[in-house]
Amino acid sequence: MEETYIRHIELLGFEKRFFPSQHYVYMFLVKWQDLTEKLVYRKFTEIYDFHKSLKEMFPIESGDINIENRIIPHLPAPKWFDGHRSTQNRQGTLTEYCYTLLNLPHKISRCSHVLNFFKVKPDDLNPPTDSHIKKPETYLVPKDSKKNVADITGPIILQTYRAIADYEKNSSTEMALKTGDMVDVVEKSESGWWFCQLKNKRGWVPAAYLEPMEGPDESEEQDPNYAGELYVVRKGYTAAEDDELTLKEGDAIEVIHKLLDGWWVVRKEEITGYYPSMYLQKSGEENNPVKNELRNRGAPPRRSTIRNVKSIHNQNRKQISQETYRRNSMKYRKTRTQSNLQSKSNVIRERNEMVENVSKAQPAVPPRPTKTRSSREVREAEDSAPVFQYVGERSKRKERVFVWGFCHAGALGIPSFVKPDAGWKKRRRIQPTPYRLDTAEKISSAACGYGFTLISSKTTDITKVWGMGLNKDSQLGFQRSRKDQTKSYEYVLEPSPIPLPLDTPQETRILQVSCGRAHSLILTDKEGVFSMGNNSYGQCGRKVIEGEIYSESHLIHRLRKFDGRVVQIVCGQDHSLFRTERGEVYSCGWGADGQTGVGHYNITSVPTKLGGDIAGVNIVQVATYGDSCLAVSDEGDLFGWGNSEYMQLASITEKTQVNVPRHLPFKIGKIKDAACGGTGNAVVNEGGNVFVWGYGILGKGPNLMETATPEMIPPTLFGLSDFSPDTRVSRIRCGLSQFAALNNRGELFVWGKNIRGCLGIGRMEDQYFPWRVTIPGEVVDVACGVDHMVTLVKSFI
Repeated sequence: MEETYIRHIELLGFEKRFFPSQHYVYMFLVKWQDLTEKLVYRKFTEIYDFHKSLKEMFPIESGDINIENRIIPHLPAPKWFDGHRSTQNRQGTLTEYCYTLLNLPHKISRCSHVLNFFKVKPDDLNPPTDSHIKKPETYLVPKDSKKNVADITGPIILQTYRAIADYEKNSSTEMALKTGDMVDVVEKSESGWWFCQLKNKRGWVPAAYLEPMEGPDESEEQDPNYAGELYVVRKGYTAAEDDELTLKEGDAIEVIHKLLDGWWVVRKEEITGYYPSMYLQKSGEENNPVKNELRNRGAPPRRSTIRNVKSIHNQNRKQISQETYRRNSMKYRKTRTQSNLQSKSNVIRERNEMVENVSKAQPAVPPRPTKTRSSREVREAEDSAPVFQYVGERSKRKERVFVWGFCHAGALGIPSFVKPDAGWKKRRRIQPTPYRLDTAEKISSAACGYGFTLISSKTTDITKVWGMGLNKDSQLGFQRSRKDQTKSYEYVLEPSPIPLPLDTPQETRILQVSCGRAHSLILTDKEGVFSMGNNSYGQCGRKVIEGEIYSESHLIHRLRKFDGRVVQIVCGQDHSLFRTERGEVYSCGWGADGQTGVGHYNITSVPTKLGGDIAGVNIVQVATYGDSCLAVSDEGDLFGWGNSEYMQLASITEKTQVNVPRHLPFKIGKIKDAACGGTGNAVVNEGGNVFVWGYGILGKGPNLMETATPEMIPPTLFGLSDFSPDTRVSRIRCGLSQFAALNNRGELFVWGKNIRGCLGIGRMEDQYFPWRVTIPGEVVDVACGVDHMVTLVKSFI
């Protein structure tokens, strides 16, 4: 008898019901092992009761015995009053919870408790009758958030903090603390009030009373910004300490340092001091009634005012003095004032100095005798002297790899980020700036999937491909465990070799690697294409086997059925594209949105040649990452197919799915390169100009969020100027919701959703126009994932 289990759970949205009284229920589409789909309705209180029972059934996996063993995801407790806003905001958490739940070991994900909870109940088939006063209201998950369903690369684990002193609550919405209490932080508010949970209690707690378990929490705090952000005082405050400011309602100030405890450093003319952030409002923002109500609660206490503090850390958080703030502010403002005058006079001054140096001959006088210096003076002079590093004539530029973004699943290949060495104080979840990945071989290709990475080299050595990150579907091959040789690692924390079944390993070279949601493709020069990982929809180019277990799989499949040699491979979410040297395109995998382009919307498990408008056309590039596809011909024409829910193909059809390639008649010049993301597309024409269309952050600022026709991003945003008139964009890449462009000077520019710091720009905010990434070298290529990136770089010297 076939085993019963759940393949997938999708949160569709929620309903607001009015009978027998007003309440909310979530709508889930549950896909079972026999591919049947059932719609079920669950209240959040029911979901939370299920979650508590699951934790009681598996105390080890829930972390009740040892917190380090917790793999069951966290679920915040219900609030006292569940309204529309909290119900809507909780959708992302529930989506991640269901995704992580199904990826737990089978003893949990396929246990009777899970199966019974998601089975159809009588109330699901016959919902309560409508109220005579009002009918139920349905709120579906927005289209632009559907991409977040698979935007998970690890379990959801909230940060645990420790109380450093006793705290007595002052209202029913707060929670009292005792020194040493361990709390889970559910929400961190800029006001300095954090919503926490302690066993069965929950409430707001001042952030100043909490400290992280693994060291001072400095990494979450931004660096001072002496340029300042304009804010307006919405509630006056009288200073109680010498380092605080007294301000009146309506005062305009500049915020120069945002701190976690809710007390920000602000600047009023030449004076700086602490001020409660909850009493401030960003200049230009509309007044928010919710924030107005929050201001009535009062400012949280500062850590410096807390008595009997008992910290478990020897080293306290570094604190900048107000004198330092004031001095640096004055220095910045002085520099900003003089910068324009100085830049204008530099050119004239340098020219005058050159003329003077040429016209004036040096006087022929003997040098004056130097004063004999003491040994101390000599040593100080040597220490202060500049050090020059000279490059030999035969030296070569070095190839390097830089990574950044989400670290938790090991996708960056830096083990110390996930399991800190002895000298590290805490784990690093996010690396927001480029970090060098040491590799023994010269890396020639890289690809980023959903929480995992592949890199390859054109070496003739036996080891040619390495993988790191999430490996629950064997998308990195069988990574043998050191403790049990029969088991495979589900998380690979450093670049690990992937053995390929090559006939002539010392003669075959790897040309390219590509990653999808949970499958991988590898292209060789002599032995074709290899695939591994999840094949639920035929994306690996082989027959779909019902009930196949992909974890700890040894299977690496070789694809052979192509009419010609394959020269390019590209992975979408759950489909694959192949381009041959003849310019033909083949595809396989999930086709519900037409992304396979074979004329139907079914699964295609065997690579099939595409027709439509690209029949007989020499295709030189194919691009995909989500469920939409683009192709570029040798004559610079552009073709597209697949998902068009976000206007990717709206220029030629009103349909939201297109199952055959169609020509896109854009009048923007010959296309040289294309990128196709989850909701937006981008191309580069022969003039090096970038055009974007679709939905989301497209790169022309917050005012352009959707367009059906290509819009050109100003070339000056990619480095074009009077001093660099020949600068052009040469390559365009994208992930699910972010873009990356390379110019002909080896500079990298990024924009889009900054999910978990994946843009590498050193901050966590989304980027609405191209921003240059600071990398010590010339960028050769870049690979974009859902929440991380990898770049191949040549050193300057």
